Amino acid sequence: MIKQTFTLILLITTVSLARSASDNEESTFYVDAFKEVCSLRTKEIKDGNFDKAIKATSDCREKLLSKDELAAISKCEIILPMIKADEVTKICNDMNGSLDKFTEQIKCNKQAAGDKINKFGECYVAFQRSVAG
Repeated sequence: MIKQTFTLILLITTVSLARSASDNEESTFYVDAFKEVCSLRTKEIKDGNFDKAIKATSDCREKLLSKDELAAISKCEIILPMIKADEVTKICNDMNGSLDKFTEQIKCNKQAAGDKINKFGECYVAFQRSVAG
């Protein structure tokens, strides 16, 4: 099974807004998105839900995407791997050094899966509801 960094993909649902923004606004978008990803992933790690979130959203992704799209997404994940807790910790502790790769990965994911990427938001919301009870 191909794992993923779902929160990254969730944030791609708004990447179309960044496309129409000025360079400065686009840069701010990616900084804010990266901070949010790190905040959510760090919370999942602390709450013991990180691995569950990765699995649930990976399963969802496999239902939504073709094999070719999954293969393309897996190549994007190599840019900035955040599918293990230690990877998240390392990357989020060096946000300035990782921002360019984060931006590249979001653009890569959007190109690989197109508008299907937006459906992952629904998967993430469903996972969060199941965790909340």
